[in-house]
Amino acid sequence: MYSESDSRFKGLEFKVGLFIVVSLLGLVAVLAFLAIENDLFASRYLLQFTVEKGTGFNQGMPVKLSGFRIGRLGEIRLNDQARVDILMDIDSEYARWIREDSVARLVNEGLVGDSIIEIDAGSSSSPELKDGETIRFEHTKTLEEHVNDIATKVQPVLLEVRDIIGYVADPEGDFKQSLRNINQLTHELQGTRGRVDSLLDATSTDISSLLKQANQTFSSLDSILGQAEDDIPQILQRVDATLENLQTITTDVRVAAGQVMPRVPGIVDSADQVIEEAGELVESANNMWLFSKDEPQPVPTVLPSDSHE
Repeated sequence: MYSESDSRFKGLEFKVGLFIVVSLLGLVAVLAFLAIENDLFASRYLLQFTVEKGTGFNQGMPVKLSGFRIGRLGEIRLNDQARVDILMDIDSEYARWIREDSVARLVNEGLVGDSIIEIDAGSSSSPELKDGETIRFEHTKTLEEHVNDIATKVQPVLLEVRDIIGYVADPEGDFKQSLRNINQLTHELQGTRGRVDSLLDATSTDISSLLKQANQTFSSLDSILGQAEDDIPQILQRVDATLENLQTITTDVRVAAGQVMPRVPGIVDSADQVIEEAGELVESANNMWLFSKDEPQPVPTVLPSDSHE
């Protein structure tokens, strides 16, 4: 028991009551914050869609529009056709963007993020969806389905890789035989390279000797050309002198021809006269008794000097 006059216990009831009130106010504030965070006080309306399976859907799952949270997933129930009806609680302030041509999808935030319901905004020409109406749902492949698709596509490739590895590893296969042939060809090429190197060495020696001979030939040509250069001026002088002599002779011939040509007709006439007189003399001699015979000799016919007969 404590004494009522003890100063430590004065106002104890007030302090306890104040602590309880503050605690209750804090609890109310936390509850109000949670309610605001979960949009418990916002005006809502319901939209629904139907899927074949409820796999991946959880009650309370966020519903987002263009990355903004606009509601949450509500009741999930099985209908009479063994299909799954899913209800969404949507804030009424976002109703103007959700229209009859809007589409809801189940997607993941990131590669391994949480699953959410993503709604595409509808066109302005389409009417808004009202409370309780159905929104069109479009199935998207989950990560597991993507993995299964990839596995289905990769499996034939893996089988082909296995066959290729087996083909390569077969000691009696074409690949191994090709490697052995390549190895043998490499050894043969090494031998061929040695022979080519020796041939190149011999060729280099021959080329060196040919170059020496060519140098000697060029030296001889240089000396010959030097002598020719010395003789050419003399030869040119002799040629010039010969040309001058030819020009002089040509001039003399032209002068002589000019002097002789006027006298040629007279000489030809004199020759014709001499020939005629000689003919007459021969004819007279034949007519003489001293030179006559039983048969008269034919008189030679003297052709004119300009005849072609």
